[in-house]
Amino acid sequence: MSKVFYLIFFLLIFTKVNFSNLHGQSIQIKTLNVKNGFPSNDVYCVKQDSKGFIWGTTNKGVVRYDGKKYKLFTVNDGLASNDNFSMLIDSKDNIWLYSFKAISKIEPSGYIKRFGNTKNYFHNFVIDKHDRIYCQVFDKQRLDENSAFFHFMLKNDSLINLQYTRHGTTFFKRGIYTMAKFNFITGENQWIEELDYSDLTFKKVNNVGFENFALKGANLQIEYHEINDEFAIIFGLRSYKVIYKNQITLQYDYPFGLKKITKQNLINTHNEVLITFNEGVYRCTPNELGQLQFTPIVMKENVSNILPDKDGNFWYSTIGEGLFMIPNFVIKNSIIKNKNLHKEIVTKIDGDGVNNIFCGTSNNGVGNLDGNLYYKSEIFQGINALKINKKSVYFCGNNAFYKDNRLINPQPIKALSIFRDSIAIATTFGINFLPIANPKIPVSPSSSQITDIRGRFYSVLLLSNLFYSGNQQGLFWGRPKKDELFPICLEDSDESVSVNGILEAADKNIWVSTEGKGVYVLKDKKVIRHFEKELLDGNIHSMKIDEQDQVWISTRKGINKIEKGPRDYKVKKYTSYHGLPSDYVYDTYCYQDILYAATDEGLVKIDMNELDKLNFGMPPPVYIMNATVQSKSTLLKLNTDTIGEFSSQQNTISFEYTGISYKSNGNISFEYRLLPTINKWVATTNDNITFNNLSAGDYSFEVVAINAIGIRSAKPAVYRFRIEKHFTATIWFITLCIGLIIGLIGWAIYKYLKYEKLKLGEKSQNEKVIAELTLKSLQAQLNPHFIFNSLNAIQQFINVENRKEANEYLARFARLMRLYLGGSENQFISLEQEMEVIKLYCQLEHLRFSDRFRYEINMDDSIDLKNVEVPAMLLQPHVENAIRHGLIPCDSDNNLLQINIYSVNDGVICAIKDNGIGRSQSFINKQGKENRHKSLGNKISKERLDAIRSLHLAYITEEISDVIVDGEIRGTCVEIYIRKKD
Repeated sequence: MSKVFYLIFFLLIFTKVNFSNLHGQSIQIKTLNVKNGFPSNDVYCVKQDSKGFIWGTTNKGVVRYDGKKYKLFTVNDGLASNDNFSMLIDSKDNIWLYSFKAISKIEPSGYIKRFGNTKNYFHNFVIDKHDRIYCQVFDKQRLDENSAFFHFMLKNDSLINLQYTRHGTTFFKRGIYTMAKFNFITGENQWIEELDYSDLTFKKVNNVGFENFALKGANLQIEYHEINDEFAIIFGLRSYKVIYKNQITLQYDYPFGLKKITKQNLINTHNEVLITFNEGVYRCTPNELGQLQFTPIVMKENVSNILPDKDGNFWYSTIGEGLFMIPNFVIKNSIIKNKNLHKEIVTKIDGDGVNNIFCGTSNNGVGNLDGNLYYKSEIFQGINALKINKKSVYFCGNNAFYKDNRLINPQPIKALSIFRDSIAIATTFGINFLPIANPKIPVSPSSSQITDIRGRFYSVLLLSNLFYSGNQQGLFWGRPKKDELFPICLEDSDESVSVNGILEAADKNIWVSTEGKGVYVLKDKKVIRHFEKELLDGNIHSMKIDEQDQVWISTRKGINKIEKGPRDYKVKKYTSYHGLPSDYVYDTYCYQDILYAATDEGLVKIDMNELDKLNFGMPPPVYIMNATVQSKSTLLKLNTDTIGEFSSQQNTISFEYTGISYKSNGNISFEYRLLPTINKWVATTNDNITFNNLSAGDYSFEVVAINAIGIRSAKPAVYRFRIEKHFTATIWFITLCIGLIIGLIGWAIYKYLKYEKLKLGEKSQNEKVIAELTLKSLQAQLNPHFIFNSLNAIQQFINVENRKEANEYLARFARLMRLYLGGSENQFISLEQEMEVIKLYCQLEHLRFSDRFRYEINMDDSIDLKNVEVPAMLLQPHVENAIRHGLIPCDSDNNLLQINIYSVNDGVICAIKDNGIGRSQSFINKQGKENRHKSLGNKISKERLDAIRSLHLAYITEEISDVIVDGEIRGTCVEIYIRKKD
C-alpha cells in the first residue's frame, strides 16, 4: 500500500508542477476578482443555471456573470444579507441563498423574496427533484437536548417547520440520513430505520462504523455521497469509507495528509467525484478494489467551491483570490516552463522529432525543452531564424550566426535554409551558399562581406541546384552557381509583395508567406493557390510544414492549419478560444499531432487529437435580459416572456441582451433586426439598443450572439410587441371622422344649396319683381299709347265737326276704357275679354278710317274663350300695327284686316292678317317719320312677352311673316301661339 501511495505522491508532485505552471497564465485561466469588477475576492459558492449564467456568492453580494458583464444583487435589491455562503438553483432558475439572517430567493425576473430566520447558524441546505428546499439550522444551545437541529422545508414559497418523532421519542441526535438526496451524518454508529413525514422519507443506510473516523471537532464535515448504483462513499475529515455493492470496505486515509474541511462540495461527474480538500480540488475515481484514485485538478489551499459547467469548463471559487475558470481544453494542454525558459518569451521553435526541440527567446537565448541545454551570448541579439539539423541547432540574429554554442560569423543574418550538405544564408547584403561542415562567410581584405548573390533578402529556400529567395520586392529564383535572379509574379497587378518565408512541401509545391498578402502556393514557378481571406490575418509571422505535410501559419490573431484534401485545401483556425494562451503567435512546431505554439503569453503544448475531439462549435445562447419602454418621463420594465402592448405614446423601446460564451473571453458580438422595419441583420458589439419614435404596428425584435470564432446562436432571442395606433389613426376614429366630414360636407352642401336656393329665390324674386315692374311699366306704357291714339281720333272728329261720329267714338272709347281699365290690375285676362277689347278697338279705328279698310273677326266655336288666359293687350298692338302701318297707307280699295282665332292640339293660335303695304314699305315710311313720331307698340309688346316668358307666367310665341301673292308682298301676318295650361 505504501509503495502505491509513494507512486501516487510522485505523480501528484509532477502534476502539481504542471498545473502550477498552467495556472500562472492569465489568458487560459480566467480570473474574476476585484481588479476586473468582481465585488469581492471572497467567493463562497459558484453554480450555473439552466440558461448558462454563472452565479457566485460573496461577502459583498451575489453575482450573475455571462462571460462579459456582472450583475450584482445586494441588500439594496432585497437580499436578507450580502454575505450568502450557500446557494441552490431550482428547475425554474430561482436562486436560493442561505445567510446567517434568512433565506433569500432571486427569481428570474430579478424580484427577491425572503424567508424565515436562520438564527445565525447553518448545517445543511439542499434541494430535491421536486424543488423542495430542506435546511438544518444548528443551534448549539440545544446540544443537551435530543436534537441540536431545527429542520425546515420550503415548498411553494412556504416555510414549514419539520418535527420528526420515532416511537414517541424525539429525532435521533446521531446517525446517517438520506432525505431525498439530502444526506447528512450526525456522527454515531447506529442503525436508522425508515421514518416517514408526509412525502419525506428518512432511509436506513447501514452500520458504517464511525469509531475510527476522528470526528472530534469536525463532525459537520462528514458527508455521505452516492457515485452510482454500486459505489457510495462516506467522507470524513481525514479518511473515507467506500460502500461497494452494499459491502462496506475498509477505512482509508486521504493521501498526502489531505483534509476535507468544507461541506457540500461534492460533485458527481461521469462516475467520478470532484471534491474540495484543504490543498485544492481532486478528482476521485473508485477502482475495482473499492479504493479511490485521487487526481489533482486545482492546487490551491483556499478553494471554497467547484463547478463543471455545461461546456465542460471547470470553475472554482476561492476565499481571498476570487473566481476562476479553466476551459475544458486547458486541462489537456500544458504550459511548458523550465529553469532556463521560465522568465522568457519564446519567439522561435524548431525540432527534429519529440526528443530534440529547441526554442529561441526574446531574451536572446536558445535552449531545448528538456532544460539541459541553453545557449546565450552577450553579443547575440534578436533571433531571426532557428533550424535543427542532424542533432545540431543553427540560429542567427541581427549580429551573429551560431551553430550550437559556437559562433560562426559575427554578421547579421535574416534567414537560413539547409539542403543536404549545403546551407543558404540570406542577409542584408545578399545570399551565400556554404558547406554545412564549414559555413563561414568569406570576407574581403577590407572586411566587407562577400556574397554569391548580391541584394537585400529576408528569406531563402535551398533545393537541388535551385533556390528561391524573397524580399520586399517579391519572390525570385536562381541557380546557386550563377549570379543572377529571375522574378516570379505573385500578383497579376504587378504589385510588389513582401516575402518573408519560403518552404517546400512533400508534393514539391512551393509555399510562400508574405507580409500583408497571406500565403501563396506555387507549382512550376506559377501560383496555383492564394490564401488570404481564409486566414486569420494576412500578416504572417512564421510558416512551418510538419511530417504530415500540414502547413502551420502563425499570425497575431492565432494559428491557421492548412491541409490538403481530396479536392481542395482545408483551412482550420486555432485561437485563444481553443486553448492558446494568447492569439499573438510567434512560431509553431508540430510533430505527430503534438503542437508547440510560441505565444506572447508563453509556450503551450497541445495534443491536437484531443483538441479536435472537443466540440468548439457549440452555438452561444442569447437572451434578452431587460426591456424597457419610455412612458412619459419614466421607464417601464417589460416582461420579455409575453407580447408587449403599448400605446402610441410608448414608442421608444430599449433592449439589453447577452450572449454566453465563457471561452470567448468577452469577445462576443451581436446581430439584430426589427421586423418588419429592419429586415437585414445589423452587426454590433453593443449589448443594448434603443428604438425611438416607432410608428404603430406589430414588431418582432430578434438578436443573435456570435462567439469569438464566428459561430452564431442556434436561434435568436425574440421579443414581440405591438404599438397601438394613435386614436386619430384607429378605424373607429377614421370612420367617425369620415362620417363627420361627410356630414360636414353634406351640411355644407345643404347650406350652400339652401343659400343658393335662397339666393336664387331672392334673385328670382327680385327678377320677378323687376319683371313684374317691367311688365307693369310696359303695360302702363301701352295705356297712354292707346289713349293718346284714341284721343287723337276724337280730336279729329271734333275738328271736322262730326259730332255724331265723335259722340259714337267717344261712347265706344269709354266702353273700351272700362273694359281695359277693369282688367288692368291683372297680368292675365281671358281671351274672351281680350277679344271684346279687340272688337271695340277695331270698331273705333273703323269709325276713324271707315273708307280705308274693313275687318273680319273669326273665332272657332270649339274654343272656350273664358278658360284661355292671355296677357292683357296681347293682340291690340299687332291690330294697331296692321291698321295704322299696313292698311291705312295702302291705296287699295279692298284693304282687309282679318283676325282669326282657332284651336291647335295643345293651344290656341291668334292670327292677325292684313293685305296692306307689308313690313318693308312700312319700314321705309317710318324712316321718313322718325323725327316726327316714334312707334313703340311692337317693341313694347315684344319686351312684355319676353318678361312673361322669363317669369314662366305663360308660354306665348309670336311669328311675323309677309303675305306673298303672285310673288309680291301683299300684307303682313302675325301668328301668336298660346299654349294651354296643363
